[in-house]
Order: sequence, then structure tokens, then C-alpha cells
Amino acid sequence: QTRMLRWAQQTPDGDAAIFGAVGYLYRSEIKAGKADKPRRLTSQDDHFEYWPALSSDGESVVYVSWDDANLGQVRIVDGSEGDSHSLVTTPGHYLQPSFSPDGRHVVYKKTTGGYLLSPLYSVEPGIYRVAVEGGQPVKSSDRGSDPQFSADGQRILFTAGGEDGLELISVDLNGHNP
Repeated sequence: QTRMLRWAQQTPDGDAAIFGAVGYLYRSEIKAGKADKPRRLTSQDDHFEYWPALSSDGESVVYVSWDDANLGQVRIVDGSEGDSHSLVTTPGHYLQPSFSPDGRHVVYKKTTGGYLLSPLYSVEPGIYRVAVEGGQPVKSSDRGSDPQFSADGQRILFTAGGEDGLELISVDLNGHNP
């Protein structure tokens, strides 16, 4: 039994919450201000699940997986529970996924390994966008953290260190026109 939740988010309708705990994702229904017993979003046990983010309709959850031998993936699962599928074909070191407002794309951060993590698949770190149906990811920036889409879904926003400290950067969907 855990008492520490990570990445807790309430569904848009307020009827449930999702969160991470001890390496897996959970959903808890909320009734009359009280949460029911949490249940796992997936039934798999071949990787750990981190950094969940809800789609704007609350129907899907994007997250990153991790396995020491196979590295990570960017994955999607139905918001109530079920099987997940990967959006990327290359294993790597992925963080901070987020849906576009229309739920058709996901942005995420790709980082490098080394020291405690495998250095494999550490080339081309940055901010990427990929279609929910899968396909070839598009690199939007060589640097940055906490990527998300603008409210209209036409730009990617992220933070990065600049001359005056942390800056908010906005680029189009292909990483141009800052």
C-alpha cells in the first residue's frame, strides 16, 4: 500500500483521477468527493509506467515506459483500462508526454542515457511530436523540457535555459518560426 502518488490528474468530467505509484499507473473513480480503491490502468508487467497525461476528453492516457534491458517507449492506453500500444518504434529515454488539444498528436522529450542508464539510443535528444496513430516522429527542438501544445494545437510550447534564466519557447509543429 502506497501513500505517495505522482502525476495525479483529474479527468475532465471530474469522475475519476489517474496517477502513478510504485512504477505503475492507476485510476480511481471519485464519488461524492471520495475516491474508490485504485485499479491498474494496464495489466502488463514487462515494463514500468511513468509520466501519465490525459487526453482533453479523458478517454486516453499517454505515458512513458521503462525497462532496464529494453529501455523506454512512448505509449497510449485507454483511460479506463486496457492494453497499451507504443507510438514510437525505437527504444530510448523518453519523458514528459502530452496530448494535443484534439488528441491526434503527442509531444514528448527524448533525452540521453549514460552513468546509471544505458547509453544506447541516446542520439538526437530534444522535443518531438508524433501522431497518435504512430508514424515517424518529427523533431521540433534540440533542447527543452515540459513540452505541450498551445490551446489551438498549432504550436509547441516548452521551457529551456536562456541568457536570463528559464525561457518559454514557442515553435510551430515542425520546430520552425520561434
